[in-house]
Amino acid sequence: MKKGLIAIVAALVICIAAAAVTACGKKESDSTSVSSASESITDTESTSEITGEELQPSVGLSYKINEDEKTCTVSRGVCTDVNIVIPSVSPDGYAVTAIADSAFENCGGIMSITIPSSATSIGNGAFAGCIDLTSVKIPNSVISIGNNAFSGCSRIKSITIPSSVTSIGGGAFKGCAGLSVTIASGAKYICENAFSDCAGLVNITMPNNITSIGNNAFSGCSGLTNITMPDSVTSIGNNAFSGCSGLTNITIPNSVTSINGAFSGCIGLTSITIPNSVISIGRYAFISCRNLTNIYYNGTIEQWNRINKNYAWDLDTGDYTVHCTDGDIKKDN
Repeated sequence: MKKGLIAIVAALVICIAAAAVTACGKKESDSTSVSSASESITDTESTSEITGEELQPSVGLSYKINEDEKTCTVSRGVCTDVNIVIPSVSPDGYAVTAIADSAFENCGGIMSITIPSSATSIGNGAFAGCIDLTSVKIPNSVISIGNNAFSGCSRIKSITIPSSVTSIGGGAFKGCAGLSVTIASGAKYICENAFSDCAGLVNITMPNNITSIGNNAFSGCSGLTNITMPDSVTSIGNNAFSGCSGLTNITIPNSVTSINGAFSGCIGLTSITIPNSVISIGRYAFISCRNLTNIYYNGTIEQWNRINKNYAWDLDTGDYTVHCTDGDIKKDN
């Protein structure tokens, strides 16, 4: 009887021990499974991030081989993407160095453009009339921006022109109504109409390399309240700032020798500083600057009187006073 009882107790002990071992085994297995799942998620996230960073080139773009037979020029072709990604190398292995004239002109629906760092030029009218374009980054490789390259792209909010750019073409950003712009220290010329009718421009600081501001370069920029021109500027074109009704004061650089109709219709202008380097003031230079009250001239009264002034230089201006280094002169009505 005792032997039977002992056998039963022993059997129970063995069963309990076995169950404990099995339970421990299951816990370890579950823990390993969770760890693997965690590793799997991490790998997936990593892959997702890499995929997001590596933009895939747009399909259907057209590539024309250049004369050097090593590089090519890109245009839209049959591409229908709204977010255009231009590769640095064409599918046939040619380096993409230029965006063709009118490459994406009037392509409504395009929202963003990625330009490769292999590109050195943006052609005339390349993105003109892309009214839905909101984002574009110009890489440091670009040297020239063609005439009307982004004209009429009214939804672009901001753009940085890198130091590699030496020339900003005529009408390059004309009519980009909401634009704010940063010009790095590379550009030498701002051509005619380059930023005309950019009503959203508030502040412009030009780099020290700029030597010439073309005709109508900033005309119609009614929101412009401040502009800084460096002493490197030697020429300011006709109507360069005409209709900039938000400007209240301006300083002409010391290197400028003539002022033509550059500030006509600047109705908010109250004061201007003119250097003694100026030898002529042209027709309609300050026409309709009705609030002009102070002209600060960095020279003597005799020097001021020697300046060759067109008879209509101050037509329809306010009753200003010219403040010279040795006295004041009232407007001759």
